[in-house]
Amino acid sequence: MSLMTLWTGVLILGVFSLALFTGLFIARIIRNRLVTRREQQRAAISRALLAVMENEPDALAPYARKDLLVAETAVRLADMVRGPELERLQAALKSFGLGPQLITRLDRGRKRQRMVAAEALSLIPGSSTVEALNAARGDKSGEVRILSIFSLLTLDHAPAIPDMLETLRSGPWSRSLLVTDLLRKMGRENQAELAAEIQRDDLPAPIQVMLLDAVEGAGEFAALPQVAAQASDHNPAIRGAAVRAMGRLGHPYLSPTINRALEDRSWAVRRDAIGAARRAGLHELAPGLKRRLNDDVWEVRHDAAVALSDLGQPGRTALDEAMAESEPRRRAEIEMALDESRSW
Repeated sequence: MSLMTLWTGVLILGVFSLALFTGLFIARIIRNRLVTRREQQRAAISRALLAVMENEPDALAPYARKDLLVAETAVRLADMVRGPELERLQAALKSFGLGPQLITRLDRGRKRQRMVAAEALSLIPGSSTVEALNAARGDKSGEVRILSIFSLLTLDHAPAIPDMLETLRSGPWSRSLLVTDLLRKMGRENQAELAAEIQRDDLPAPIQVMLLDAVEGAGEFAALPQVAAQASDHNPAIRGAAVRAMGRLGHPYLSPTINRALEDRSWAVRRDAIGAARRAGLHELAPGLKRRLNDDVWEVRHDAAVALSDLGQPGRTALDEAMAESEPRRRAEIEMALDESRSW
């Protein structure tokens, strides 16, 4: 290879790199300008929506072809208004004719358009809205299905919990917090139905975990036997979710089950059991928590010390005994955990 050929190759690579860098730089500038322009449009639409709510019906007219942007802005605005103001916002969207546009988007739009439509339709009550949202429960996108159920719940037309679980059976699990929140809201309306679904063995493990995480505690004692049974599942994720639910339920009936979970083969479940005992204030579990001060996993030992410090006299007695019986390194760990808990 000659020197001229080598220099030509280097020059071509340099030109290519410079062109690539320039292209990326220009693309970033364009993207930033588009984002800025979109935020400016949202701000303008927010002002127009507020104007329509104050009896200026023509304020939204310039945005007749911006139905998705109006929908996104309305959802944001709805989070900040309540009562009569929310009713005026709904009336403004209805007068703008947003409902039929969003129903069309929900039926034929691209995925992002369907997601926006599914969420925003919660602001447009009506039989056609409910019909469209129920149809969207069969959408190929899991996100669209979840948002459709949320909107149906907002409109007081939520499906039964078993029907909803069938809708969610295929995922997506990436939105597990959203699904858990949805199940929690539905469970408040029908605790017995939620309890009946907890022990189903035909559901994917992620859904079973979400069901257990949806158990809030406040009066949901109908679920006690089902939650306790799930603490023996072969899947550690399900056992851990069951133990966390027991802590929220806080019923003495669950104390023996939580005590057994303190000896679980999974350190994550043992840690969940410590948290459950602490949250429920189960003083009788102090001996089991004391044993966890010698656990093989540092996080478990740390949480056990903190939990014992919160369990009144039985916990303090167990800590004193452990301090007297332990080797210097273990005593130092206990003291460090207690110092951290006091600093909280």
